[in-house]
Amino acid sequence: MGSFFRSLKRKAAYEFSCVDIKLAAILSAVYAAICILTSIINVKSAVYKKFVMPKLAMPPFFIILFWIIASALLGAVLAIVISSPVRNTKLRLQAIFSNVCAFVLSCAWIALVYSAKSFVLGALVCAVIVVCLWVQYLAVVKINGAASLALILCAVWLIYVFYFSVSLAFVS
Repeated sequence: MGSFFRSLKRKAAYEFSCVDIKLAAILSAVYAAICILTSIINVKSAVYKKFVMPKLAMPPFFIILFWIIASALLGAVLAIVISSPVRNTKLRLQAIFSNVCAFVLSCAWIALVYSAKSFVLGALVCAVIVVCLWVQYLAVVKINGAASLALILCAVWLIYVFYFSVSLAFVS
């Protein structure tokens, strides 16, 4: 059992050895700040009163909080991809492009659902974000294992958001 933990510790040290922590912190903060600004601009309290919330819905505060966390994770993944020593530029560009697309679409989801009340379009945007995350995962898994785990967490969150959007479309 001790050798398993030593091996895990060694693998984690290897994965994080080439990560620029300052860049990861900066990009995470920028992504989170943009998500917060998008939420402040687009989320209106009167909208919540018009929604008929689905059975398994989280309170709106937690939905926005998890969007901010997912955005920060996407920022960290972008920093890891940028700072990695992998020389395959096609792989890096694929990961960077799909990361930026997923982030922009996630900000668009907030505007679509909380400002425009377009739940069906919000569900479609969630599906496109999941595709972007899948494309990004295929590239990032070859670059850094820890970053690919962060993408899996984002994908799990987006599956819930997809359920939320679809159920809002049917309930409202």
